[in-house]
Amino acid sequence: MDTSKTRFYKEQRGGWNGKDTIDMGVAAIHGNRGEGTRMLQIHTYKRSRGGIHTFASCAIHAAGMMTMDLFGDYSKTVATLDGVKCTEKSIKTLHTKVMAEQADAILAEARAFYAAKDAAKALNDKRDAELARQDAKPLIGDTGPTDPQFPRTDWEYEVTNGDTRLGYDEWLEHKREDAAHDQEQQAA
Repeated sequence: MDTSKTRFYKEQRGGWNGKDTIDMGVAAIHGNRGEGTRMLQIHTYKRSRGGIHTFASCAIHAAGMMTMDLFGDYSKTVATLDGVKCTEKSIKTLHTKVMAEQADAILAEARAFYAAKDAAKALNDKRDAELARQDAKPLIGDTGPTDPQFPRTDWEYEVTNGDTRLGYDEWLEHKREDAAHDQEQQAA
C-alpha cells in the first residue's frame, strides 16, 4: 500500500474520527481545470442513524483545496457497526481493523475504478471526434466555385476541425462581412 498517515481526532459535534489519506498520484481536476493529487480517504466516524462506519472516497487536492465530483468519484461504505457508541476505543478498533485487512483491496478497487473511467472517457472522446468528422463530410462533399480571397480549402480546414458547421456559401458570406467590418475599422 502507498504511504498513509493515520489520524484520530475528536470533533465538537461528531465525536471521534479516524482518517487515513493515501496519495494516488497526479490526476486531472474535474472539468479540465488543471491537475492535482488524487487522494483516497478512508474515514471512520459516527453515523447519523447511530453506530459507526468506515467510508472510503476519493478527491483531488489542488491549490490547498479538496475537490470532488459528487457522482463521478470513487466512494464506498467499507464497514458498519450498528449499536456501537462513538468512543475513541470503538473508532480506533474499527479503523485499525479496516486499514489492516482491507486498505490494499480498497486502494486496488479505487485504481481499477479510475482506470475504467479513463478508458471510457478516451473511448467517448474518440467517438466524438469521429462523429465530428462524419458531420463534416457532407459539407465538404459540396463542390462549387471558390472565392480566391477565401478559398474552399480554408473552409474545409475549419469544418474538419469543428470550428464551423456552416456551408461554404454561408461561411463565405460571414468571412466577407468580417473583412468589410475590418476595413471600416481601419478606415476610421
